[in-house]
Amino acid sequence: MQIIAQIGDFSKKDQLSNYREASRGVVLNDDGRVFIMHLDSIGLYKLPGGGLDPGETPEQAMVRECSEELGMDVEIIEKLGTVEECRIKGDEFQVSYCYVAKVVGEPYEQTLEEKELQLGHHITECENIDEAISKLENCYTEMLGNVEGNLQIKERDTAILRTAKEFLNSN
Repeated sequence: MQIIAQIGDFSKKDQLSNYREASRGVVLNDDGRVFIMHLDSIGLYKLPGGGLDPGETPEQAMVRECSEELGMDVEIIEKLGTVEECRIKGDEFQVSYCYVAKVVGEPYEQTLEEKELQLGHHITECENIDEAISKLENCYTEMLGNVEGNLQIKERDTAILRTAKEFLNSN
């Protein structure tokens, strides 16, 4: 897989104690609408996704996370690549496996984790990928604060959306 982006201070990568793998991606329906998450409490837009459970493949994690966060079954249509993040304050190196996925069937109730509920996670449906990119690029940076993780999420997910747009435009 190609590396979509490397985010953070990679000069300190070898000093990080924790390693995390995650899956995330761009989810769209037959009409080209894109589904992203909005965290009301901090004003952040993000792509659906999260960490791999033990024994789970990145593809399985992507499907599970979309089920939990979006209440949607998805079929992966493209593997885009990976994003590598050095989270110095979190003492973590994270690799995110990134995909484009298509909604299959009808939506159902989300099964959000307690932390996601506290952050005010809800689904935002964008007309197209350009609207999703705009929402992520322009989310209220002052509200995000100078929180390394929030700013890296914004940078990471915007890079994934731009890569997905290139894929979608070429097909």
